[in-house]
Amino acid sequence: SFFFVVHIAEAQQLEQQLDKVYNIDPQLYNGKIFTDFYIGRFGGTQFFSGAEFQFGDLGLSNKVYKQQGLNYEVYQQKLLLSFKDKIKAEIIIEIPIEHIRFFYLKNTYFEVISWPDNSYKIFQVFGNDKNKIMIHWRRYLKSNSNAIANQRQFSELKKQIWVLKQGEYYSINNNKSFINLFDLDQQDAIKKWLKTNQIKLRNANDEKLQSLADY
Repeated sequence: SFFFVVHIAEAQQLEQQLDKVYNIDPQLYNGKIFTDFYIGRFGGTQFFSGAEFQFGDLGLSNKVYKQQGLNYEVYQQKLLLSFKDKIKAEIIIEIPIEHIRFFYLKNTYFEVISWPDNSYKIFQVFGNDKNKIMIHWRRYLKSNSNAIANQRQFSELKKQIWVLKQGEYYSINNNKSFINLFDLDQQDAIKKWLKTNQIKLRNANDEKLQSLADY
């Protein structure tokens, strides 16, 4: 019995060491195997910027995992994690969206936000916890009439801009709808700032949106 208990203890210690070496964390590696790759008669990409995985930090529940292999599948709104298991086989899983707090694709920052309809949505975010400019990205699958028969095409990225202001979410379409969110005594200053910095929200790049969020 003594040797049996010792053997079990040694096996558990070895497993813990292997898990540490191979980073097999049950909180991180807990998801459905991803198999929904659209290939063959499909043009474009289903991903945020392409099929290649990028390294970035990932916040899950109360933990942060540094430099994980991630990709944002925009068409189905899923965050994917790529890793190698103990036998060096590559595995791609869908991270349960309800566990995600934030993630980076290189320097692009995203958050998962619990929406008023009890769903979860992925947003690219600029700003702080009190005031945020947020972009919800989508792709659509459509028929490609200019290509070979039966081929379908993923659309370009489509964005919907939202603003978090005093705990409420507002959808905006342009500079005017953004300015109208603020008090009358602030609107002239905001309008002037946008004009001076040549910012049109529908076409603004990440640098300009970050500058606006800071302002």
